[in-house]
Amino acid sequence: GGARGTAKRRSDMKLTFKYLDIKGLGEPIRLALTVGGLPFEDVRLSYDDVVALKGVAGDLTKHNGSPFGQVPVLEIDGSPFGQSGALLRWVGRECGLYPSGMKQLRVDMVEDTLADVRRVMAPNWYKNALARKPKDGKLPRSTMLSEQQVASVRWMVQEEYLPERMWQIERLLMQEKDPDANGWFVCGKELSIADLSLYVMLEGLLGICPKANTYCKGITAEKALMHCPRLVRLIKEVAKHPKIAAWNKEKWGKHYDEGTGGVTADLHFQKLGLNLRPKPKTEPKKEAEPVNPLKFLLIVALYLVLMILVVQFILPGRTGGFNTPKAGQSKGSAHGGGEL
Repeated sequence: GGARGTAKRRSDMKLTFKYLDIKGLGEPIRLALTVGGLPFEDVRLSYDDVVALKGVAGDLTKHNGSPFGQVPVLEIDGSPFGQSGALLRWVGRECGLYPSGMKQLRVDMVEDTLADVRRVMAPNWYKNALARKPKDGKLPRSTMLSEQQVASVRWMVQEEYLPERMWQIERLLMQEKDPDANGWFVCGKELSIADLSLYVMLEGLLGICPKANTYCKGITAEKALMHCPRLVRLIKEVAKHPKIAAWNKEKWGKHYDEGTGGVTADLHFQKLGLNLRPKPKTEPKKEAEPVNPLKFLLIVALYLVLMILVVQFILPGRTGGFNTPKAGQSKGSAHGGGEL
């Protein structure tokens, strides 16, 4: 009875999904709806459209289509709902892509880890220590970051945060001893929302669909996936899903890099595959963090100021001053006349 009730409720729902014309945070939800066979209207918004959704002028008690002033938004029978994580889990549950029990824990662990990755990427997205202000969508001027600060964030994410997070997910996948028999996904043979999220993020960070999915400009996942053959295979398996392959060809085909074969180029992993190798058991020597030139110049300037103070005030006091008497000259005369 429960299955028939769910099917009837799903068939009666009118779904409208609103997001920017990029993959980003909205694409896992689109893919979940597509794989699950839930018909939906796919509305692509401009940034001006997003601003228009935020609020109703003159009435703070109302919004104009986005409950939290952000996208994505999923309208269910005309009622709008927001927050990408909540939408992905709801769609996943409706479509059989969000399991229960211990498998749900595995999915949630991966989703929360990817959320951690997105948080450290945010300063690179916005060139700001904070995200857009929830009221008007503008970036606060007082927390803007310099190009050097953004470059430091980008380096740290690519060299430290992303490789370690991807390795942690790889270790989770390695718990399955026979993936050829039992499946390559987070939950074995069962595709889940976690697989869709991994696919969209890592496809973007590998530059596979650069015109629609850079995900985080200036950051690549090639180093992060160097020791992660299970993750690489997972992404390939997601891309080969018939409904996802058809969706990519229909919706994004023109955005893939045709010079490398587009969506038929085995997702560019030929190049990456040459670099895959086992993770060393001992920690390799870390590369030094890039030197911030402004910090270096400040240290030099402080050093010079300190040296000037030492020469002007400390050394003269210890030596009795620089007006020491010349040879054959009395100490008194050296001070301009001696005793009176």
